This record gives sequence, C-alpha cells and structure tokens, in this order.
Amino acid sequence: MRNANTCQGATGFSAESSLSQRSFAALKWNYIGTIARSGSQFAIGIILARLLGPEPFGLVALALLVVGLGALIANFGLAPALVQSKSVSREDIRFVFTLQVVVGAVFTVGIYLLASPIAVYFYRPDAIPVLQAMSFMFVLQAFGQTAAALLQRNLDFKRPQLAQFSSYVVGYVFLGMPLAFLGWGVWSLVIAQLAQAGLNSVVVYVMVRHPVVPSFRSSGKGLLDFGMKFTVGSLGSWGIANLDSALIGRNFGVISLGLYGRAFNLVANPMGVLVTSLQGVLFSVSARIQEDKPALLRTYLGVLGAMGFVCFPLFAAIAVVPGTVINGVYGEKWMAAAPLLVPLSLAMPIHALLALGGTVISGMGRAGQEMWIQFVALAFFALLLWWTSRYSVEAIAWSAFAIYLLRFGLIAAVTLRLVHGTWIDVAQTLAGPILLGIFGASITFAADAAMRHLALSPLPQLVMVALIGGSITALAFVLLRRTLSSQPVAWLFGKAAARLPKALGSFVQG
Repeated sequence: MRNANTCQGATGFSAESSLSQRSFAALKWNYIGTIARSGSQFAIGIILARLLGPEPFGLVALALLVVGLGALIANFGLAPALVQSKSVSREDIRFVFTLQVVVGAVFTVGIYLLASPIAVYFYRPDAIPVLQAMSFMFVLQAFGQTAAALLQRNLDFKRPQLAQFSSYVVGYVFLGMPLAFLGWGVWSLVIAQLAQAGLNSVVVYVMVRHPVVPSFRSSGKGLLDFGMKFTVGSLGSWGIANLDSALIGRNFGVISLGLYGRAFNLVANPMGVLVTSLQGVLFSVSARIQEDKPALLRTYLGVLGAMGFVCFPLFAAIAVVPGTVINGVYGEKWMAAAPLLVPLSLAMPIHALLALGGTVISGMGRAGQEMWIQFVALAFFALLLWWTSRYSVEAIAWSAFAIYLLRFGLIAAVTLRLVHGTWIDVAQTLAGPILLGIFGASITFAADAAMRHLALSPLPQLVMVALIGGSITALAFVLLRRTLSSQPVAWLFGKAAARLPKALGSFVQG
C-alpha cells in the first residue's frame, strides 16, 4: 500500500491544489531548508577553516573533483529525467534505482583502483587514501537519488530539506568538528562528508519507500534519452565549474587549490542558497507549463529580475572589499585568497542568472540544446585556461568570470528563443538590479574606508561594513522598487506577496 501511494504521488499533482500554490509552498520549504543548512555550513566551515588551514581543504577539493565528475556520469541524468517526464510507472522507478546503484558500485571500484595514478598526476601521493575513501560516495549517494527525484517531482521539498539538514548536522557537528579538534586533519572532513551522504540517502528513502526490486527494463526510452542528453550537457557544465580547480591543483599545488576553493565557496554558497532552491521548483514548473509560452516568458523574466535584485548588490559589495571579507571570515592566514575573491564574486550574479535559464531549457525537455552550449563554452574555457594557467591563480579566476559571461549570453539566447522573448526584455528586467548593485557597492566601499579609521579588529569591521552597506542598499530598494522593477518582476512580487504574512506581503508588493 505504501508503494502504491508513492507511485501515485510520483505521477502527478493533487487536483485539490493549484500548481501556483504548490510551487510557492515548495519554494518556501526549499529556501527554509537551504538557508538553515547553508547557514550551518557557513558557520562550521569557518571553524574548520581556522582549525585546519588551506592544505586539508585542498586535498578534499582534489578528491571531490574526481568524485563529482564520476557521480555526474553515474547518475546518467535519470534523476532529473524522472522529474521532467510527464508520467512515471513503477517499472520506471525500479529501472532508475537499479541502474543508479549498479553504476554507483562500478564507479566506487573504479576510482578506488585508480586512486594511485590520479594522485600521482596531481603530484600528491598522500591523496591516495583520501581518494579511496571518498570513492564510496558513489554508492552512498546512489541509494537515495531516486527517492529524492520522486519527492522533487511531487514538489515536496520540505522532507528532502529536513533530510539534508539533519544529515549535515550529524556528519559535521557530531563527527567532523570533534575530529578536527582532536587533530585528525583531512580525515575529519572525509569522514564528515561520507557520513552526511550516507545518512541523507537513508532518510530520503525512508520518506518515500519506492520499489527496489531490480529491473533493467523501462516502460519507454524517454528516460534514457533525456537522461543522456542531460548528462552530456552537465558534463560540459562540470568542466566549466571544475577545470580551473583541476589546473590549479596540478600547476600550483593543493595549498593554492585550498585558497581558491575556500574563496569560491565563500561566494558560491550564498549563491547556491538563492539559486538551487529556486531551480528545483522552476524546473518542475517549467516542465508543466512548457506549452504555455507567454506564461513561461513571464516566469523566466520574473525570476531573473528577482534574483538580480538580490545577487547584484550582494556580490558587487563583496567584490569591492575582498580583504575585509577574507580577514573577517577566515583570518589572516587566508589573506592570499583576497585577490581571488574579486573576479569570483563578480561571476556569481552571472552564474545565478545563467543557471535559471538552463533550468527553463531543461524543464522544457530541451536538454540537448543546453548540452551544445555547455561544450562550446567549455572549449573556449579550456583555451583560456591554457593561456592564463601560465601566469597565476588570479588570472585563472578572471578567466572563469569571462566564461560565465559567455555562458549567460548563449543560454539566455536559447531560452529567449524557446519562450518567445527578446534581449530588450532581459535588458529591461536587469537594468534595475544592476543599478542597485552599483549603488550598493559604492556605499559598501565608502563604509569600509570609513571603518578603517576606527582601527577595529577584522570581524567587527566586517560586521559594521555589512550592516551599513546592506541597510542603506535595502532602504534604496524599498524607496525605488516600483521604479526599478520591470512588469514581470512586479507580477512575481505580487504572486509572492499573496502567500506571505500581511505585513511582509505589503512590503514585497509595495
């Protein structure tokens, strides 16, 4: 009976609630869970960074390069295929689960055996046991991927977020941090990562309890067709996201990789909080309104503008005070990462916007088109990295920024064609957010210069600069939001306001 209910929930939405209501409910829980998890990750990451220093983080980043690529291939894009498909049978669920677990096991064995040559390639033989241990991530993650996809398909984001948050707390608070205090070094990070992955998979499976009887037959070829296109496109995206780290690890060493990785994570984590939660819901919604082009265009422009109002002021402010941010968060021994923070923080708004476009493309079942975009961008990135890697890590960071701009242009062009929009629509939507970002960065820079005369310690200075810059920028948005917001953004704010408490809804809607 439990399995029957699960499959029924996986194949459609309840007729008793509208897609709009379910979307905003899903978005709410996705953001609540993501903010809680990312907030704890941020705080714990600071503690671990101050305890361990750059080298252990560099070793783990090196291992995650390999594991991340393998996990992407091992999934075959079947999890998003379950979400995107118009109908899913029990046979499809069994097929996807079987394939993911079997391929995950194969990749675990493969990476375990290849750990030695991989470590030698990066000139770090001490990374061999780390790679071997991290190879078990494939099996641990595979066990829960199908269940997580079924929950996402049904726009149930509350329970997956609870699973991710609880597994992170167990992995890092109860294992990683104590082991770091006891001097376990890189192994405190490895054990925490494995524990989190395993516990999360167990919890999401218990929430769904889908059929697990092995099957290598699917009711149709649509799952594999979409999944393979999605995977190939994602490989291009992975290459763009990780090729710079791979070259830094090989050419400049794991300490430089640790510095680069921490600088990137410092800005990528808040960007992930903002974008990843929205992507899951936007993907599901786009799949269900893919034939209604006006609604898709309005939705795409609305989320693009709303995301811009948050991302442009936030990351532009970080870019103008990188030393204050690094010193205040990680401490003096991480100051070599400050120059890297400028291009990486400027890249984050672009990254957020292109991710939204890619989500709409995939939700419409056009993963093949995104696939070609990713590989064109990857080809340019490889050439640019080959040139910049001869100079410095900072040059590599600026090349990453340039490629994010290229990717946004290509993905936005395809998205606009599919939803019958124009570049004028995009320009009108992003003009307000960009102006607000320039204003916020100017205020933050002035506040930082003023705080230096007070000779504050690093953390209080950062807090004061953030409070001054953030509050004045927020006030400017409140006073000018009607002028700065395009029509699709105003529409989205109105939709959100109707589902918020009255006082907060009035503020959002203006």
